[in-house]
Amino acid sequence: QLFHRYTLDRFVVGPSSRLAFSAAQAVVDNFGKASGPFNMNPLFLYGAAGLGKTHLMIGIGMALQASHPELSVCYLKVDSFFHELTVAIKARNTEPLRRKYQAHDVLLLDDVQTLRTMERTQEEIFYILEYLLQHGRQIVITSDNPPQKLEGMHERLITRCKWGLTADIAPPDFETRIAILRKKLEDEFLCEFQVPGEVLAFIAQKAKGSV
Repeated sequence: QLFHRYTLDRFVVGPSSRLAFSAAQAVVDNFGKASGPFNMNPLFLYGAAGLGKTHLMIGIGMALQASHPELSVCYLKVDSFFHELTVAIKARNTEPLRRKYQAHDVLLLDDVQTLRTMERTQEEIFYILEYLLQHGRQIVITSDNPPQKLEGMHERLITRCKWGLTADIAPPDFETRIAILRKKLEDEFLCEFQVPGEVLAFIAQKAKGSV
């Protein structure tokens, strides 16, 4: 319910996020078109927590649904899939779960780094990704590390993650942090407040990690 604010036009782009944002916009602009010079499927976004990976991912999904209302777009956190899978394993019936996620046109897979200790979950995710890629469905993946640094992951799953375009998001510089604060002040819940420039500068100087 909170994802309505995670749109691409609300994402503040700085030097540290320009590549990732450009890739996200390109996925939207080129969806359904013949493959260009760059393969962006899957689009793999990585960076530390709180830097906007999920924002970009959800922004892609919302933009695709806006331009293609018929699309089935699915946002999936790895932890949520793990819990679904354990229920399916207990019932000795995992095939319907696999088919459920293979049926989508766009899969947004969040926090893939948590798969490191989940052997069976890795296997099921691999089959889902393999099916979607073979059928030309768009996949967006987020992680705290690039594919080659995902320790404990099956090599074939890492290979699928590396098939498309990988883009990182680094902590924003001071000017971008100021721009982010000003953007947040445009929010409907905050727009009535007048915050002095020196206060914004103080916050931007102190808060350098998570957006």
